[in-house]
Order: sequence, then C-alpha cells, then structure tokens
Amino acid sequence: MVLEELRNSWTEMFTHIDELIERVVTKYPEFSKEIKRDIIHDAVRKTQKLDELLTDAKNVSKKNQETLFNDNN
Repeated sequence: MVLEELRNSWTEMFTHIDELIERVVTKYPEFSKEIKRDIIHDAVRKTQKLDELLTDAKNVSKKNQETLFNDNN
C-alpha cells in the first residue's frame, strides 16, 4: 500500500513539474536554455530504480514470510 502511494505521489509530482516546464518554455522560449531537463530525467530514472528496489524487497520479504510460515506447519 505505501509503495503504491509513493509511486503515485512521485508520478504526480514529476508530471506536474514537466507540465509546468512546458508551459513556461512555451510562453517564454528564452528560458529553455536555463532549464536543466537532464536533471529531471535523471531523477525520474533514479526514482524508477528505487521503485524496482522497493518492489524487489517487498517480494523477497513476502517469500521469506511464506517460507517461514510454511516451514512451521
């Protein structure tokens, strides 16, 4: 549940930032060179990696719990 909420929150945040940048650059093209989109794209990639790590950790934890409870039976 928390993982899904975090994923949704970060997706909304990055989408909002991207939309805001597009509006600014459309209205004020001279700002285009000032915006470091590579920083935003890097943050998105790193967030995706974090999401993968958290998902993997959750899956490992679930398997460990299943093994623990199945071994006790």
